[in-house]
Amino acid sequence: MKNVCLKKKIKSVCATNCMDFVGFAPVERFNGVHHRMKPQAHIEDAKTVVSIGIRYPLAMYENAGRTKAESYMSMDMFENNAMHSALLTAAMDIARTLEDHGWKAIPITIKMFRIQPYKDINEYWSQDFRNDIAAVAAGHGEIGLNGVVITPEYGTRQMFTSIVTNAPLEADPMYFGPSLCDSCMKCV
Repeated sequence: MKNVCLKKKIKSVCATNCMDFVGFAPVERFNGVHHRMKPQAHIEDAKTVVSIGIRYPLAMYENAGRTKAESYMSMDMFENNAMHSALLTAAMDIARTLEDHGWKAIPITIKMFRIQPYKDINEYWSQDFRNDIAAVAAGHGEIGLNGVVITPEYGTRQMFTSIVTNAPLEADPMYFGPSLCDSCMKCV
């Protein structure tokens, strides 16, 4: 019961911060992820990942680079400033809420990459944590052929971040609706 109320509190924090998505994934859904990118690499006794997301404004997304008043650069400035700020503020508020209730929590950065292989991670441009995998594990949607999360509500028009915690919060179901990627190859 106590953690049901905490889950409602986290959803309330997301609503206050204008988040369009909030979902909860157990760490067991990350079994296929490299051990350095698992939730337990951030908090050893991690139990849950909270995935939050915000949508892009539709007109900005559809008109990027197509009108005289809009360019890809202004979309990038919006994404890397306003959307990042909103997500990170919400993630910090959730982490503090979890901490206020006696749990450990770490908000994850949005787009931090290692450009070189690291220890036993043999790939370039690797992340410390995959917010896209967390979004899928939390039930928001699926990953398309382009490697981007697709949701039923907004397609590919959203950005996600995550909060790793040792709070044992009830998991949300994964997305099992109709396939969101039709393999049209336009994205590739």
